[in-house]
Amino acid sequence: MKQLPMPIINKQRCTRCGQCISQCPTQAVEMIDQYPMIVHPAQCTYCGICEEICPLNAVELLYTITVHQ
Repeated sequence: MKQLPMPIINKQRCTRCGQCISQCPTQAVEMIDQYPMIVHPAQCTYCGICEEICPLNAVELLYTITVHQ
C-alpha cells in the first residue's frame, strides 16, 4: 500500500477552532481528544484548504520539489 502525505497539525499552535474540520471538502478531518486529526487519510486529497484556513498556521502541508538538471 502506498503511503500518502498528510497535513501536519501542530497541537501547540492549534486553538481547536474547528475551521479545518468545517472547511475540509472530503471530511478527512475530525475532532479527536479535543484536537483536529486526519482520521480518514484515504479521503484527504492534500488540497491545502486546512493550511490556508488555519488562523494560527497550525496546519502544515509538506511539499517536495524535484529539480531536473
